[in-house]
Amino acid sequence: MADETLFLVALHSVVGMGHQPLQRLIDRYGTAERAVMQCADSELRLIPGLTADVRKRVLACRERLPWAERVVAQMGRLGVRLILFDRPGYPARLKQLSSPPRVLYAIGDTALLDGPTAAIVGSTTPSEKGRALASEIARRLARSDCAVVSGMAKGTDLAAHRGALEAGGRTAFILPTGILHFKPGADLPPAKEWMERAVVLSECAPEAEWSSNAAVARNRLIAALGGALIVVETRAKGGAMYTFRHAQQLERPIFVVHYEKPPPSASGNNFALAQGGLPLTRLADVQAVIAAVRSPHATPPS
Repeated sequence: MADETLFLVALHSVVGMGHQPLQRLIDRYGTAERAVMQCADSELRLIPGLTADVRKRVLACRERLPWAERVVAQMGRLGVRLILFDRPGYPARLKQLSSPPRVLYAIGDTALLDGPTAAIVGSTTPSEKGRALASEIARRLARSDCAVVSGMAKGTDLAAHRGALEAGGRTAFILPTGILHFKPGADLPPAKEWMERAVVLSECAPEAEWSSNAAVARNRLIAALGGALIVVETRAKGGAMYTFRHAQQLERPIFVVHYEKPPPSASGNNFALAQGGLPLTRLADVQAVIAAVRSPHATPPS
């Protein structure tokens, strides 16, 4: 698998390469190595989803293998694993998506995503109350042995991660960038204190920069990996609403913080409640979230 990782990284890092075309490419040639070393434009034209520009970049992959070797070496130093859709370690809940990623990059043990989990999302500029609520909700989940899933964005996400970690619990960072950009930063406790209780996950190529498309796509992963979803604060057209809609499609229980007088950063909360979200009106209601993710009727990993 070590050699195959080199070729997978080279192909996955091709600009414009989607998950489905990548899978079709590998299926056609049998392995990523053969796809890189034996591909011809006449055959690539037969693979749906490969544009002319992407085909040119695939043909040039052989020249980029020294670069891929350096990337794979850096992944090794950081403990990054490449996980394929049909291999051990792939989070089972992601297979419930209509468009699951075929390749994932992970730091830490993905097994924590197979137990009770809840996703917490919200504004990147929450109110002080919203920030405090995200942390306290995460603490309560963590103390009940429920892993907290979020997107490591500033604001609500980081508050949720921090709350889970400060309570001695587990958390999953779902990135909208390549995993080599992962840097915990000063908003979290020192990484050496908690890395064994966390997993970092990305569907992006290892060095990929942040993009709005990647951030939106990442939201479906958060929705899938959470056994339930908690929306702390959102605007009506905020990014958290993308996660909300994916969670609806996956039939996840969705809980939304109810404000009698919503701050501007929670101006969409009442809309989310009207769309079927269950109200969280007090911190004691977090027990309903815990019950939902522990219920024998909760959506089990497939």
